[in-house]
Amino acid sequence: MSKKEMTYGDAQALKVLAAERLGLNPSCVDIAKDQLNGKPVHPMLSAQLDKAATNAHNQIAADETLVARANEAFAEIQNQYFSAK
Repeated sequence: MSKKEMTYGDAQALKVLAAERLGLNPSCVDIAKDQLNGKPVHPMLSAQLDKAATNAHNQIAADETLVARANEAFAEIQNQYFSAK
C-alpha cells in the first residue's frame, strides 16, 4: 500500500518530536502526537505547534552536530508514522 502523504502540520510535528528526542524539551509535544495520530487539531493549536517547531529549529540550527542528530531523529520518527501500512 502507499504511504500516507505528509502535510505541513505533520512536518512541524515531526520537528517537535525530534527536538524532544534530543532532550530539548520543546512545547506542544502532545499536540504534535495528536497531529501525527490523525486527531483533529484546532487551528490555534496548529499555530502553537508551528511556533514550537520554529523554536526547536532555531535551537538546533547553530550546532552542526545537533543538526545531524536532529535529522536522524526526524527520519526515525517519520518512518514510525509514515511507513507503508
